[in-house]
Parts: sequence; structure tokens; C-alpha cells
Amino acid sequence: MKGSCYVYRKLFLEQLRAGREAISQITPLDRLRLEPPLYEHFAQLTRQCCEAARDCCTTTLKPSSQSTQEDSLKMCSESGWVMRPNTNSDWTDYSGCAMERQEAQVKLLAGIIAFSISVVCLIPAIFILYFFRRIRSQPMFVVHRHLLIAFVLSGLLYLFTCFFYIVDGAPGDVLIFANHISCRLLFLVQLRFLRLATFSWMLAEGVYLFRLLQSDSPEGESLTIYKVLCWGVPAGIAVIYGVLREALDNKGCWVLPSENRYIEATIMIPCILALSVNVVLMSWILYILVKKLRDDPHLERMQYKKAVRAAVILIPVFGLQFLFTIYRLQDLTHQVINLIMDGLQGCAVSIIFCYTNKSVWVCARKWWKGVCDSRSVKADIRARMSIQHDTKLPLVETC
Repeated sequence: MKGSCYVYRKLFLEQLRAGREAISQITPLDRLRLEPPLYEHFAQLTRQCCEAARDCCTTTLKPSSQSTQEDSLKMCSESGWVMRPNTNSDWTDYSGCAMERQEAQVKLLAGIIAFSISVVCLIPAIFILYFFRRIRSQPMFVVHRHLLIAFVLSGLLYLFTCFFYIVDGAPGDVLIFANHISCRLLFLVQLRFLRLATFSWMLAEGVYLFRLLQSDSPEGESLTIYKVLCWGVPAGIAVIYGVLREALDNKGCWVLPSENRYIEATIMIPCILALSVNVVLMSWILYILVKKLRDDPHLERMQYKKAVRAAVILIPVFGLQFLFTIYRLQDLTHQVINLIMDGLQGCAVSIIFCYTNKSVWVCARKWWKGVCDSRSVKADIRARMSIQHDTKLPLVETC
């Protein structure tokens, strides 16, 4: 990231220069006649720039253990002008800003690589699950497909926001510090709506699998209620979050969590509830599987292998890996691991649902066999037509 303090300084200098030039062109006599609101506008503009620069290290950048809020100093007078101590010129002291550029680049690179791998795996998987007619309309694969769609949308938006707002020289970096509505909406969709949607569909996976094991014929049930709840509820919660954030904590383009815990609770509580329910469902599902596997006492070793394999598969599908990173530490290694696990979840789920799924492989083999048979038939037809054409050659008269 090319120095958030640098962006603040750039914005401050541009706006301060414009304000000072405008006021410098006003004569003292005209200034007395000037309406107070217009003159106050320039002073207020300068004060806002001053506050933005002062908050640089505490909001946008993560200060080091030695840094404090006073590390970025901006001296503001009551009229809004920024003064150098003991002088009459404007000045900002950025020497205390510990930007930790290297750590930020490591985390950014880890996130981009992880989410890129997931997107590359997810897009073909979604196409495959929709391509084969045999599994396209099966309720189980419909739930799988919606979860994969939520993952791929989240990954694509993550990559877009990184390259458009975050990386060095990003075209939209100024929009973040201007708190533009476009970046607020994008981060609302990416960090809140799609996050809730993925948790909702992970919960749907747990509920449907549980019903599949409990019911004799769950394949005939309608999935309309799943679609409405798993897309509609996250959308409604995201709208509520956006309204609260706009009214109570409208700053920073909503990239960072709100300082108001009650606002963030609208996102965190549903996610924690979904994880908690999935933990209970996973425990009960494993109990049912082990109970069914015990019906054959001669395969005890294989029973435990299947149970362990089922548990490992269910961890990324139900999102239970978040239990290991639910407490966010300030350690760089922990943050990088958390980013990698979050980014690669979509890749792991696509491998489980598509690339290693037996039903998908059966459909793929049948499709390939059909393609080969079709080619063989076409080749045979062409050969027969060629023979018929050769037998119909005109007779040549001999002397």
C-alpha cells in the first residue's frame, strides 16, 4: 500500500491550497462583506483535512507497539489554519507514522494468492455442476452450487477491491479516503452481504445433510425456502447494517469494522449462530454415521477411517475452520494464516463437491463415453459414404 499517510497528505495539500488561494484573492474589505458561511466553508475544509491527517496512523495504518495517536502531529488553530510551532507556516509531522509496509504487503499478497486460487477452482466447478443434466436439478447439488456461487462472488469482489482500491497506484485509492459512496457499497456487499451469504449456505449444507440422513426421501422437497432465506436474510441484514453505519459511523469507506459494537453485532451474531448450529449438526451427523458404520463389526478399522474422512470433509463445508481463528491476534503469522484459510475455503469446497465427487465423475465418464461413441458413429458414417461414393464411379469403355 503506497502509504495511506501519503494519500492524506496529498488530499490535505490539494484542498488546503485551493482554500488558501480562494481566500487570498479576497481583499480585507471584501472579506468583511463576505457572507460568513462561505468563508467558514474554507476554514471547515481545512479543519477536516487536519483531523484526517491526525487520525492517519490510528485508523488507516496499524501503528507499531511504540506508536501512539500523537505520532502524527497536525497543529490546528481555531480558524482552521495549520501552523508550524513558533512559525507562521503550515506543516505536518509524519515522522511518527510507522507504516509497516512490509507486513501490509505480505498480508495483501497472501490474500490475493489464496482468493485467486479459489476463484480459478470455483468457476469450472460451478460450470460442471450446471452442465450435467443428471445432477443439475438434484437438490443436494443445487445447495452445493449456491454455496460455490457465494464463494466465487466473494472471491471476485475481494480481488477487485484489492486491485482497484488497495494496491500501489490503485485508481480508486483516493475514493476510500474521501469515503465515496461507491466504495461504501462495494465493501458493504463484499464484507457484509457475501460474508453472511456464505455462512447462510454453509448452514444450509448442514441442515440439508442432517435431513438427508434423517429422512427416507428428502430429495423431493422444495429448495425455495433455502434460496429465500440464504440470500434474502443476508441482504436484509446488510441493508440494516448499511443504514446504521451511515447514521452512526460513516467513515473510512466501511473497510474496517465499526467502532460501535452494536453495529458490528448485526453481522457477527448471525455468523456465530450459524457456526454454532453447524458444530451441533456436525457432531450429530458424525454420531449417525458412526452408528450406521457399526452395523458391520468386521470392518471396525475401516469404520474409523470413514468417520475421520467424513469429519475432515465437513470442516471446510460447514466453515468450522473459523473456530481456530475466531480470536484475532495481532501477530503477523496468525493474520496471514487466517487470510490463507479464508481464501482457500472455496478451493477446498469445490474439490469436495466437484472434483472428487463420485456422482460428478460418473456423469463425466458417461458424457465422455457418449462423445467418443458419437465420434465413432460419425467416422463410420463417413467411411460408409466414402465406400458408396467409390462404387458409383462411372464405367470406362474398353477397346
